[in-house]
Amino acid sequence: MNALAAPLPILEPLDPARSSRANWISRGLSIVLLITVLVQMQTFDIGHLRDIIPTTWGFWLAFAALYFTLPVADFLIFRRLWGLGPSALPIMVRKRIANELVLSYSGEAWFYLWARDRPTLKTVAFGAIKDVNILSALAANLITLCALALAYPFVAELDHGRHANMALLSVAVILVISLAVLLFRRLLFTLSASELTWVGIVHIVRLIVTTVLLGLCWHLALPSVPVGMWLMLAALRLVVSRLPIFPAKDVLFTSVSLFLLGGDSATASTVALVTAMTLALHLVLALILGLTGLNHPKEKAATI
Repeated sequence: MNALAAPLPILEPLDPARSSRANWISRGLSIVLLITVLVQMQTFDIGHLRDIIPTTWGFWLAFAALYFTLPVADFLIFRRLWGLGPSALPIMVRKRIANELVLSYSGEAWFYLWARDRPTLKTVAFGAIKDVNILSALAANLITLCALALAYPFVAELDHGRHANMALLSVAVILVISLAVLLFRRLLFTLSASELTWVGIVHIVRLIVTTVLLGLCWHLALPSVPVGMWLMLAALRLVVSRLPIFPAKDVLFTSVSLFLLGGDSATASTVALVTAMTLALHLVLALILGLTGLNHPKEKAATI
């Protein structure tokens, strides 16, 4: 049953002190985003990026779709769970930027505080956000296993098979984590079965779409590279995305791919290009949302 479909109990007024703390935490995240922008811009070679960016419209459309698929998927999920209106979409963008630029799950923590400050969401925020993130991890593990299975022949051939054992180890770790979550699922989840199914389907579709779009961006930027190489790199990107704690996983993935492929290869340069463009868009949006967050730290609740 939808989290807001049943009549909500009368909720006590929000604690003003707690609301004030959440307000300042929101401001603090905005300041961190601004500082991150300033630090990252010091090492950002805009001139070099301008020289190697593809000029085809197909690349730009694929890149835009790649970037906004995750926020749109989050919006669709929480629109179903909480009845959020379109004004919540920028909140999902800020959540993604905080997760990828600051620290993993920092965006989820900020999003929880945002939801906790809304009377109608106060009692359902933690359970819903927790369940959505667990299902996201499970869906990512499933898609990663499928990608690794398809890419394994290419991984085995890379550098005379030296990376095959690492791929198998990654599979083992992913399976153990996924099985543990499934074993304790009744203790972990609070959403209904229908809501969990909806969230899981959205996550799986989102992961497939973003993986295809990422490969399409690479292909449009460098059509001469065999599809198998892009498939192997897409699997590697999914594995890196499963690493906990690490921020800026796109940058980490680029570093790993440069190490494996060699910094001078056209393939590595293409991977670095898409990562740099993603970082650039992160920085532009973080600057806009960071300033907005300082001026309006308490966004009005989206229409429910």
